[in-house]
Amino acid sequence: MKNPDPALAALNLDTSRINRDTNNFAPRFGFAYRLNDAGTTVVRGGYGMFYGRTPAIMTGTAFSQNGIQVQTYTLNATTGGLPTYPNILSAPPAVNRRPDIFVFASDYVQPLTHQWSFNIDRQLGRDYAVTLGYLGVRGTHLSRTRDINLGALETINATIAGGEAVSFLRYPAARPASAFGRIQIFDSGADSVYHGGFVQFTKRFSHGFLIQSSYTLAKAIDDAPDFTAVVVGTDDFKMAEYPTIPNLERGRANADIRHRFVVSGLWQIAGFELSTITQLQSGRPFTIVAGGDPTNDGNTRTDRPPFVGRNTYEGPGFASVDLRVSRDIPLHERLRLKLMLEAFNALNRPNYSTILNSQYNYNATTRVFTPVAGLGSPTATFDPRILQVAAKITF
Repeated sequence: MKNPDPALAALNLDTSRINRDTNNFAPRFGFAYRLNDAGTTVVRGGYGMFYGRTPAIMTGTAFSQNGIQVQTYTLNATTGGLPTYPNILSAPPAVNRRPDIFVFASDYVQPLTHQWSFNIDRQLGRDYAVTLGYLGVRGTHLSRTRDINLGALETINATIAGGEAVSFLRYPAARPASAFGRIQIFDSGADSVYHGGFVQFTKRFSHGFLIQSSYTLAKAIDDAPDFTAVVVGTDDFKMAEYPTIPNLERGRANADIRHRFVVSGLWQIAGFELSTITQLQSGRPFTIVAGGDPTNDGNTRTDRPPFVGRNTYEGPGFASVDLRVSRDIPLHERLRLKLMLEAFNALNRPNYSTILNSQYNYNATTRVFTPVAGLGSPTATFDPRILQVAAKITF
């Protein structure tokens, strides 16, 4: 493709030397060792390297959103431009905005994770067992999308309503490649790390009763990798606040759950079967945002107040009890009827899925951050109590 703007060459978009990534070596191994002759205490562990695939949504977007195949036109009967049938357009209408393009970085490689684990299992009596375990995951070369058609950052002085002076970095309005809007590059520079320790208690099914329970203490950190940011506008929330310095996004992962407890059980009594799954976990992290595009990159969904990192606010916790009561009724020989009554979130606890995470609105003209009321208040919930009756015939 011929560059329509001389500044495009300065962005180093030559992908003719893309790394073909033919050296994907993925070894893995595991071990198990019995610590005593009775075999009641066992140590297990393992390590492996695992490569991910580049999804078709990324490669397809890079092929189609190249600035030539996809253009945006507007035909409007009110403002003109739409011909009356059977007339046809004599020429294409003017492009109503600069095209956005997507390209792969020349050093792009497949995402890779290193995974390792270590467990100690101990049998307690005939039916009980306890496990102490640890799991680690290190992600490297993870995919992300960045807008690189941005100028050098400038320091801007502003105030927070009430008089507090602040300063932050802001992009100039002019884009280096003026013929384009965003130039979104798919690179493999993101990474992540997860550490999790757990305790698991199990009673196998006997005497009409079984139970499985586990508690996990974990921490996950990353710099916001995402391989699905392929639509300008729709996917803006998946981008970095400062696309040219994306490592500033390093913080708690979106799925970082520090504490999680799960217990499930089944009890058969007097012809009935009672089962449950109960979940308790600490809150998910949220990013505090500021409206008005303080960074001036054209993305209004990722800006944060000055000096506030990503995912620094912890939302409310989650707790849910699901119950099922069932009974088998024999009908004829091998024909049986199973009746079930199920209650999801049986205690009808409000579990909040999203909260108001906007703290300020920024006015670029006055350079003032105005506080937004209600920071941290819930805006949506997961399902309330749901009751369900079901019947099943087996034969």
